[in-house]
Amino acid sequence: MNKNIFKVIYFLAATSLLFSAQVSAFDKKGNVTVRNKEFKVNGIMAWSEAKKNGFRFYPQGATGSLDGQDTRSFNYFKRGNKVIGYKPNGSQVLGGVNLLVHNSYNAKYGKQELFANFHIFAKRKLKRGWRIKEIKLNGSYRWLKKYKANTNEISTVVKVVKPKGSNTAAKAMIKEIVLIGPVNGRWQDAFDI
Repeated sequence: MNKNIFKVIYFLAATSLLFSAQVSAFDKKGNVTVRNKEFKVNGIMAWSEAKKNGFRFYPQGATGSLDGQDTRSFNYFKRGNKVIGYKPNGSQVLGGVNLLVHNSYNAKYGKQELFANFHIFAKRKLKRGWRIKEIKLNGSYRWLKKYKANTNEISTVVKVVKPKGSNTAAKAMIKEIVLIGPVNGRWQDAFDI
């Protein structure tokens, strides 16, 4: 019987040594915390990798589901079986980093456009095992739907606001994103689904 106890103790000790090689610490409640690394990624690099893997970046239109890529001041929407060119505002995503609201007069609504909503990192989630910590933006913006920190849900909606009386385009830029992932991982893996 003593031999069985020693076997169990030896097995538990060996298992805990192997397991502790992959574990950094215990939290206050005694739960195991797995080691992760923080990856700070430049906005243009994150945009490029995300876009390559099916994430979407686009200005929100007035009606209908988005059917095509935004081309300077024009969105394409699907309504029934027709694809309609519709000019809801003078907004565009330029190179993924600049979210622009141009000087434009919307004849349909009879007013100057002062803001536009943009979807960034939309339509997908990060790969399992990866989490978003932070998205840093510069410019004239407000969060409408913020990413969920410490989850793989990175989809975000921001409102880019043009100050009243301004004759220049309003813009916001994706400056940097901070990802949390495996120590031996590459940040590009987060977008590879």
